[in-house]
Amino acid sequence: MALVQAKCENCGASLEVDNALKAAICPHCGSAYVVQDAINNYNYVTNIDNLHADVVNMVDESSSKARIAAADAYMKVKDYKKAEAEYTKAIEIAPQNYIGWWGYIKAYTQNFTLPLEQKSQFDKLATYYNSVFTFVPNEIRSELYNDWCAYYNVQLENYNKNWYELGNKIADYQKEVDRLAKEAKTAQENAQSCYDQAMKTAPRTEVGSSFKFIYTKNLCVVTVLFILIMTFGLPFYFLTRDAVVKNGCFWLMMIAFLVECLAIGLAIWKHAKFKNLCQQGKDYNEEKDMYIQKLNAKRMEMVQYERALDSMKR
Repeated sequence: MALVQAKCENCGASLEVDNALKAAICPHCGSAYVVQDAINNYNYVTNIDNLHADVVNMVDESSSKARIAAADAYMKVKDYKKAEAEYTKAIEIAPQNYIGWWGYIKAYTQNFTLPLEQKSQFDKLATYYNSVFTFVPNEIRSELYNDWCAYYNVQLENYNKNWYELGNKIADYQKEVDRLAKEAKTAQENAQSCYDQAMKTAPRTEVGSSFKFIYTKNLCVVTVLFILIMTFGLPFYFLTRDAVVKNGCFWLMMIAFLVECLAIGLAIWKHAKFKNLCQQGKDYNEEKDMYIQKLNAKRMEMVQYERALDSMKR
C-alpha cells in the first residue's frame, strides 16, 4: 500500500491516503471524498513545507480549491494579506463553501491574534461568521463555534472596556475644562474689578510700567491755599504787634499746615492704593492666562481621546 499526500476538499485537512483506493472518509470532518480528487487538491500548491510568500504556484486559478490551497499556503508563512486576497477569490468562485469564509476570518484576524479596535471590524467579522455557519457541516459546527466565541467574545469585552474607559476619561477632561474655564472667567472678572477700583481711586494717575505721583485737583487747591496763607501770614505774624492778630495768624498758618499735611497724606495713600489695585489686577490677569494655558492643554488632550473614541465607532 502506497501512501501519498492529499488534502480534504471539504475541511482542507492534510491526509495520507492509499492511492489504490477510489474513495475514503476524512477522519477530521467525516466527509466522504474521492481519493484522486484529494490528491489533486493537495497538488494545487507545491513545495508547501519550504514555501516563501512569493512562490505560491497554482495549477488552476479559476478553481475555488486552488485559491483555498494557495491561501492556506500563505497562512503557513504568515502572509495574511495575500491569504485574505486568495480567500476572497475563493469566496467569489464558490460562496457556498464555508472554508473560504472561515479562512478569511482566520487571515483577517491573523489566526485569532489581532486585537479588534473598531466597530466596523466586528460588523465585518460577524457577517463572515454568519456565512460560515450557513454552509458549515453539522459535524464540525460546534468546533468552529467554540473557536469563534473564544476569540470574538474576548475582543468584544476588551472593546467595550476600552470604550467605557475612553468615555470616562473624556467626561473627566470635560469637567476639568469646565472648571478651568470658570476659574479663568473669575480671574478675569477680578482683574477688571481691580482696574475699575483703581481708576476710581486715582482717576488722574497714569497706568503704566512705572507709577508716578501726580497731584490731584484737591491737593493742588489745598497747596495753593497753603502757599497763599503762608505768604501773607508770615509777614503779618512777624510785623504786627497786636497779640490777637499775631495769635490768629499763628493758628491760621498751623491749620493750613495741618490741612496741607493731611492732603498730602491722603494723596499718598490713594496713590499706594491705586498701585496695589493695579498690581492685584495684573496678578489676576496672569492667573487668568495660566488657567487659559491649562485649559488649552486639557482641550488638546481631550480631543485626542475624542478622536480615539470616534475611531472606535467606525
